[in-house]
Amino acid sequence: MKNKKTILYLFIISFFLTINLSASGNNSNNYKVEKNSNHKNFAGISSKNWPKLLSDAVIENYPKLAEYDMNRISWNYELGVVLNSIWKVWLKTKDPKYFNYVKKNIDYFISNEGNIKTYVFKKFRLDDIAPGRVVLDLYKATHENKYKIAADILRKQLSEQPRTKEGGFWHKEIYPHQMWLDGLYMAEPFYAEYAKMFNEPKDYDDIAMQFILMYKHTVDPKTGYCTTAGMKVKLKSGLILKRVIHQVFGEDPSAGT
Repeated sequence: MKNKKTILYLFIISFFLTINLSASGNNSNNYKVEKNSNHKNFAGISSKNWPKLLSDAVIENYPKLAEYDMNRISWNYELGVVLNSIWKVWLKTKDPKYFNYVKKNIDYFISNEGNIKTYVFKKFRLDDIAPGRVVLDLYKATHENKYKIAADILRKQLSEQPRTKEGGFWHKEIYPHQMWLDGLYMAEPFYAEYAKMFNEPKDYDDIAMQFILMYKHTVDPKTGYCTTAGMKVKLKSGLILKRVIHQVFGEDPSAGT
């Protein structure tokens, strides 16, 4: 189980760190992904082959992606990150196994009526918007109405999402008046794609405002970078990353804190 989780964590890390997401490398078929393999198997492999190789590893080890953590089966952003990445591999390769894997794992949550299992509207978690990007992709590819209904539910959440006085989205209902930097990744790509698909250009101003407000309140004037350290409360993003590093590389997640 530890090795299987390592593969999943490596997949998420590679999604953020790999610049070249090409899945069509000339030697991409020269490497065999072994069941329950660990990160050492990927040493020396060109970064442009990682998306395909890690997608294959996830597919083999997690036929039902939602069950990677049996103690927390839920509609969540991890699901969105991984499936969105595998969807991009499908766009590159057109190998149906990637399409089928994404569809099967989204269908694990979305019923024929368009309801989303485990999703709770009134919790107003921006994290729950992240998988909506793949829902829109599936709707474009299949025209199955259940995906449109599910996307409409997520879009309705954004319409009713609590906001700061300036108009910024709260990250969650349990974090009143807090905008989190990663909320931009969670919500805005879906928000923008939905506006484009269903011809709602008025939403673009609101999307842009989320970035403007985040920059205003989180930019470090010394570096020009946005940082969660600029928020009024101590956020947990750094600790989560350290836990991931600890899981994969065995380093002490508490070091330096």
